[in-house]
Amino acid sequence: MRHSGAGEIRVILAESAEGLTLTVEDDGNGSVVAPGNGLVGLRERLQQLGGQLRVDTRSPRGLALIAILPLAAVSV
Repeated sequence: MRHSGAGEIRVILAESAEGLTLTVEDDGNGSVVAPGNGLVGLRERLQQLGGQLRVDTRSPRGLALIAILPLAAVSV
């Protein structure tokens, strides 16, 4: 919210064949994303566990961070 000027954030955690997916969406001004240390660090940590981080823009406004972690990397 601090960077995007968002008024609302939605957090979704789901399990699929890909693994666990955590999606954080907002309604801010996410049209231009310049990855800084925070996003780079998140991406690196996920990759160490075989996961991935996607950054998607939403139309007409907003941004979604989508973190996917394989089930094999998750310990319950």
